[in-house]
Amino acid sequence: MPTVRWIPRNAQYRYYYRSLERFGMKQKIKSMKLAIVALCLSLRNHRRAGTLTSNIHRRRMFSIVFSVLYMRKQITEMNRRSITVFYPSDGVVMHDAASVFWTDVSFEKMFRFRRPDFFRMLDAMNLRDKSICCGRSGRGKYFPADICFMVVLRRLAFPCRFFT
Repeated sequence: MPTVRWIPRNAQYRYYYRSLERFGMKQKIKSMKLAIVALCLSLRNHRRAGTLTSNIHRRRMFSIVFSVLYMRKQITEMNRRSITVFYPSDGVVMHDAASVFWTDVSFEKMFRFRRPDFFRMLDAMNLRDKSICCGRSGRGKYFPADICFMVVLRRLAFPCRFFT
């Protein structure tokens, strides 16, 4: 098995959404295509039966137009590229997870979780707006639970050589 490529690779970009999320978007687009076909067949059947009123025609056409616009939005969102800026610059104080400092992309690159998923985990563990005592009892300091959880996620995402 050769280890050297004789033909150079084409440039490949990373997408913002993961493959399973993109698959779900493709399924939505397929269902919207089927809905458009069903609306067109409904219009044809009303026209053939002679029961097509202007109100029915207008509603079906609006549904078709909005379905097409939704499909275009889904396609552009599905093909959205990922931003490759990984970390905030040095010397910047990290704030809590709810701060406006964190963008969704920088949060995902730093902790390998998206912000909504992070907050969903905090809610599932009942850690939202709670504090955790770090240190001995009576002498420890209290830190917000979301910051402690961010530290744990950072250690799990990028393990340090010094502790292995």
